[in-house]
Amino acid sequence: MTRIRTIIIDDEMNAIGALKNLLKHYCHHIEVIAHASSAREGKEKIEEHKPDLIFLDIAMPGGDGFSLLEHFEHPDFSIVFITAYNEYAIKAFEFSAMHYILKPVDYRKLQEVEDRIIRNLDADTKSDILDTLSYNFKNDLKKLVLSSQEKVEVVNTEEIIYIEAVNNYVVFYCINEKSIVITKQLNFYEKLLCEQDFFRIHHGYLVNLRHITEYIKGRGGKVILTDGKILDVSTRKKHDFLEAFNNFLDKG
Repeated sequence: MTRIRTIIIDDEMNAIGALKNLLKHYCHHIEVIAHASSAREGKEKIEEHKPDLIFLDIAMPGGDGFSLLEHFEHPDFSIVFITAYNEYAIKAFEFSAMHYILKPVDYRKLQEVEDRIIRNLDADTKSDILDTLSYNFKNDLKKLVLSSQEKVEVVNTEEIIYIEAVNNYVVFYCINEKSIVITKQLNFYEKLLCEQDFFRIHHGYLVNLRHITEYIKGRGGKVILTDGKILDVSTRKKHDFLEAFNNFLDKG
């Protein structure tokens, strides 16, 4: 049986106990070998036990989860953040493609973690993802991690011109003629980027408003983008799009 050696790092002992209990009953491959209640103690436990996985709370006395991870330039363990943070923080996780579980913990989310690690699908050990997550927590949500079949890339949201839905994947078109193919639905990025001046002008296109150079009137109309691409605006999206675009221009 696959054995995933695990450390829990959380300043709430009740939370540690509850997580241990859930892992024992629902995740038979995950073995908790130690726990810690502070960033300093967590660092010591990681160095001592060299785990395969850590469950890490963000806000703890004596340093947060990010300060702990700064001690491990290239961590060789998987990381799952456990948080009771607000909606902004959750978006920071999603922008950074970092796995997280909300408190109170749902055992089904733990089973997803277990399955991912067993199938070796976990990408949390990449330092660029951790750096992006830390950046997004401290700044506006400006960096987006895109994980394709070939590699993981970090892009600045302002450099994305538009995103196109193509069957079961999406294509990001960025400045300098760069394109990135991602196996996700456009709906996911519409929800993620709606507050970052992106608008879905058509069922197949999510456009960065800052890259629109011209709107051509018509039944639905068309937009011309900074890369010269011309895209249709659907009739039913026209009113909301023009409102969003005018609001964007007023901000600038």
